[in-house]
Amino acid sequence: MDGIKLNFKELVPLVVRTILAGRVPAIWGPPGIGKSALGRKVRDVLEEKLKQPVGFYILDAPLLQPFDYTVAVPDHSSQSVKLYRTGFLPEKGPAVVLVEDLPHAKPYQVIPLMQIVLDHRIGPLKFSDDVYFIITGNREEDLANVNPLPSPLYNRLVHFDMTADLDVWREWAKGNGLDNRVVGFVYAFPQHFCELPKEGVKAWATPRSWHMLSDVIKDVEDETTLRQLASATVGSAVTSVFLSWVKYLQDLDPREILKTGELPRYKDRQHLFAIVTAVTTEIKKMKKEEIKKSITNIVKIWNYLEGDYKVTFLKELIEYKKDGQMDTTLLAYIVGLPEAKGMAKCIQDLIG
Repeated sequence: MDGIKLNFKELVPLVVRTILAGRVPAIWGPPGIGKSALGRKVRDVLEEKLKQPVGFYILDAPLLQPFDYTVAVPDHSSQSVKLYRTGFLPEKGPAVVLVEDLPHAKPYQVIPLMQIVLDHRIGPLKFSDDVYFIITGNREEDLANVNPLPSPLYNRLVHFDMTADLDVWREWAKGNGLDNRVVGFVYAFPQHFCELPKEGVKAWATPRSWHMLSDVIKDVEDETTLRQLASATVGSAVTSVFLSWVKYLQDLDPREILKTGELPRYKDRQHLFAIVTAVTTEIKKMKKEEIKKSITNIVKIWNYLEGDYKVTFLKELIEYKKDGQMDTTLLAYIVGLPEAKGMAKCIQDLIG
């Protein structure tokens, strides 16, 4: 694809505008970057705009045959055959239908799909105008064995090239309760956030596989189990680095750090970020009275940090809701304490 690369946040309003204008958006990008999640977010935004429930349907293009959409039933009285819907797609909206992995479908599968998506009908059976279709697919460069689509078809779609954005994903991950070890590691080692598939490799690091790893390692501390699950989801190449990160986090005692106001020795910036992550995670567990008693040491730790890590420390104290909105209640309380005047000055660089 040669278009402008857009992240999740940037794409949502553009896709909403496109479907409300009666056009069909096509979202292109590598596996595992959140194309399906984008469809669900578009549905949520439409519900807010329309102030009514919006249905959501997933149509997996490579798995369906032409006869899956309609069934022919003989009508003996008229000596004809009538077509009826099979019922898994909505006749009326408002509804969003996500057509996934279109380039993986065979030509004979694409033809009926395009009649549905572009003409809003299956043979003589029509869909209402408020049934909105979104197409997703991988690109040829993604090693995903895609089938090229006809040029006239491309010209009838509105194309968006989606890219994975670490900051956007991190906000989403925090708002949805992903494992702190995973979220912290990905931010400390951004080179492992989203990798392209390699020939013969079944598991590799993508936003989706990091989400899967977070799900399967919940409450898991055993190193052997962590290694097996990490290798099975994000691949063996990154697993050893991830386990080293986890081991370093396990060896940290954030309560002791807060008690003394002294940072432990660290080898590199990734380890420093681990310390910041551990300390701020512990602060978020504390009650306001405990924070007030510890504020002198919190400020001492913060003052020790280098310039960009000062901002990182404050950013780690921000919590996120499921809809991606920032919750700065804790941060506002801390910088509002008299001892934290320096933090209060720095906060303007963070939230404007």
